[in-house]
Parts: sequence; structure tokens; C-alpha cells
Amino acid sequence: MKVASESGELKKIGLTVGLIFGLNLVYKGLFLSANPIGLDEPFSVFHAQLPVDQIWEILRQGNNPPLYEIFLHYWIKIFGIGEFAVRFPSLLFNAVTAVFVFSIARRSFNFNTGLVAALIFTFSNYQIFFAHEARVYALFGMLATISMDLFMRMYASNKPKRLHVILFILVNTLLIYSHYFGFFIVVLQTFLVFSIQTLRVKMLRVYLIMVLISTICYLPNWLVLINRFLDSAGNGTWVKSPNEISSIYEMFRQFTNAPVVAVIVILLFLSWGIKWLLKSENKSVSAETKILQIWFFGIFFLMFFVSYQIPMFIDRYLIFISAPIVILIAHAADVVFENKRLRWVSLSVVVALFVVTSRPDLSNKRPMREVVAKVKALKTEETSVIFCPGDFNFNFAYYYQRNLFTDISFDDPYKKLNDGLRSQKIWGVSNVTDMAQLQTKAVIYVDAGADFLFPDNGILPFLQENGRLIENHKFGEVLWVYLFQMEGG
Repeated sequence: MKVASESGELKKIGLTVGLIFGLNLVYKGLFLSANPIGLDEPFSVFHAQLPVDQIWEILRQGNNPPLYEIFLHYWIKIFGIGEFAVRFPSLLFNAVTAVFVFSIARRSFNFNTGLVAALIFTFSNYQIFFAHEARVYALFGMLATISMDLFMRMYASNKPKRLHVILFILVNTLLIYSHYFGFFIVVLQTFLVFSIQTLRVKMLRVYLIMVLISTICYLPNWLVLINRFLDSAGNGTWVKSPNEISSIYEMFRQFTNAPVVAVIVILLFLSWGIKWLLKSENKSVSAETKILQIWFFGIFFLMFFVSYQIPMFIDRYLIFISAPIVILIAHAADVVFENKRLRWVSLSVVVALFVVTSRPDLSNKRPMREVVAKVKALKTEETSVIFCPGDFNFNFAYYYQRNLFTDISFDDPYKKLNDGLRSQKIWGVSNVTDMAQLQTKAVIYVDAGADFLFPDNGILPFLQENGRLIENHKFGEVLWVYLFQMEGG
């Protein structure tokens, strides 16, 4: 009977895992190519076309290690660089993450909590956005979640299994090669092992060996990591410092789809905390709950306060703590009421709130197709096109003339792209001094958030002073297309 019961439970879990994975693929894949390639996606796609050694060398100067672009390099060799093709890996990574969310929540609490957590994850607009983006973040979130799943599995067993140890070393090595913030997970796990006695007794020796091996595997990138940290600490980054309590609320809102859901989740957490404080008997907290709370709240507030010195508190950089918050929401909904019927109502309401506020057609607010179409409609033989920032060339060329995006000279990766655009009187500028070569009767200026990246660039004031505005058009949140008739034209 026991064997049959265990077999039935395994079938139930297997079926649920399959349904969760399939639901994420189908639901989040419905509008996978609806948004134009935009934001930083063209940067990753363009560089993924380069040889691996060049990818490694160029990305050493950037904000992320090269793992994602190297993976994408081989992917696009098979599937090409269409919107659906380059985004499908992110969709796949995100669907896998949903499975591990279920795994962690089920083993830490119960089946119902696991299922609700996975459903919240599935219908989270935050997750939909990154599942639709050809960038590293879905991969980063998946590796962080798998790493914590393995960490908690090793804690739960009397003796860590050899397979779990090998997988943990592999996953953590890939994690820190996917994003520098992967080290937050390593630091978190180290803190947990030393601070929670049961973890220290069970895992200290084997954990230190695993970390040592991953550290050795990262040797080729250690100097790069140190240089990037010193540069960010000394010169700052493009990220702005947080705006006190409003930044905390805004981040919770992003994690929870809508303001009303954010408020309900905050009240749910407060009710859970108050209930725990009012317990007259045992107030002990399981190691699993401590791990999840520190994983989310510990890192969340650490990054918030550190951001006043080194800004990093933005949605994409918090992707690696997006799994524990959905698990904690599901757990809070499950334990805040003692009555079984009320617990079911609580869990159902939480899922329903995420479902009704979910947007599978979520816009990335970068309508590049429309921008390029407008430029083409306005441009004549006597018109120059300028855009700011200069690296908007990847975004522009992807839709303006695809062969410029794909025809790459490996000796100078950017030469054919920039020369091809310049031959058509199109180029990028960073400030007004880059506009000395303007000699045409008309100028189209594409402003892609110029003031945010290059404050006081002076481009638009220069055009307004030396030309006459014919028309302007706004696209999305920050994209503008201006047409100016220049003096003497």
C-alpha cells in the first residue's frame, strides 16, 4: 500500500510539473514576437553573431559576463535572429524556473503552496516581461532558482547526494558566468550555512569544497569582476539611486502586477507576521522559511540600501529573488487562516488576483517598427538622420536594413554596420559636438532617451535654434522622432 501511495504521489507531482511547464510555455509564448526587438535585445543579438573569442573579449568591458551571448551564438546559428527565435530561449528558461518554484515550495511547505506559487509565477507580468526579452535575465533567474533548489535539497537530506553536489557546482559556476550579481546567491548561501546551525552541521565541509571548485572555475573572469566593481563604485552606473519608500513600493508593485494586488500582498505579509508574533506557544521558524525569507527580504533590502552608494535597485537586477517572493506569498496565503475553508479561499483569491491582472501581451514600450517606418516615410535624398545614444544603431539597423545588422566584419565588428548607415546619411551622436558634419537641408532626429543617458547633450536645443521644427512624433515612453528644416534649406 505504501509503495502504491508513493507511486501515486509521484505521478501526481509529475503530471503537475508537466502542466506547469506547458502552461508557462503556451501562455507566455502567445505574444512572444508581438513586441519589436528593443531595449538592449539588439545588443545581445548583434554580438552573439560574433565568434566566441570576440564575444568573450568585448563583453569583458561590459556589465555582464558572456555566458548568455555565447549560448545565443550557437542558438542563432540554428534558428536565426527573428523575434520569436531569439526570445524562445528566455521563454524556455522562464518555464523551467516555474517548475523549480513549484519544487521548492512543495518540499518546503506542501503541494498546495507549490501549485499556488507556480501559478502566481506563471501569471506574473514581471515574469512575462523577462520571458519575452532576448537578454540574460530569464537565464539568470533560472540558474539562481535551481541553485537554491539544490541547496535546499542538500540541506533536507541526511547526506548530500553526489549528483546534487556535482549539479550544484555546475549550476553555481554557470550562475556567476551569467551575471555578476550571481555572487549575491553565493554570498547568501555562505551566510546561511554559517548562521543556521542545522545547515552548518550538515553542509559546512561539503559546501566549502563546492564553493572552492566554483571559485577556481571562475578564475578567468576574476580580474574582470574586480575591475567592473571598482569602476561602478568609483564612477557610478546608469542606474539612479532609489527614492526611499516609494522605490520599495514600486518594486513590490512590479512583482505583484497591479497596485491593488501589491497592497493586498503587503497586508497579507503583515497579517502573517502579526499572527506569528501573537503565538502563545512555539514561535520557531523552519529552516526552509528562514532561507526563503532571507533569500528575498535579506537581498531585497540589502540591495536597496547599497544602492544609495552603488545604484543597483532596479527590476531586472532583482530577477534572482523573484522566485522566493511568489513562494512566500503562497505560503502566507496558506497559513494566515486556521480554518481550512478560509485557507482555500485565501489561496484562490491570491491566484485570481494575479490571473485577472496578468497581461500576456505586455508591451516593452519600444515600438521600433513604427519608429523606423516613420523615419523611412520622412527621409529623402537630402535628409540626414541622427540618433542618440549612438548604440541605438543596433536597434535601428535591425528594422531599417537587416543585412547591415547581420553582415559583420570580424576584424572590426561595427565597421560595416556604421559605414552602411553613414552611406545613407544616418549616424549616432552623443552630444551637440558630434553634429558638426550636418550639411543637409533637413534632419530627422531620433531621440531614444538621450537626456537620460547623456544629460545636457544639447542636441535638441541646437536643432531648435538652427532649424525649424516641421513635425514630431512620440512612440512608447521615451522614443521621439523629430523632423527639422535647417536654416538655408
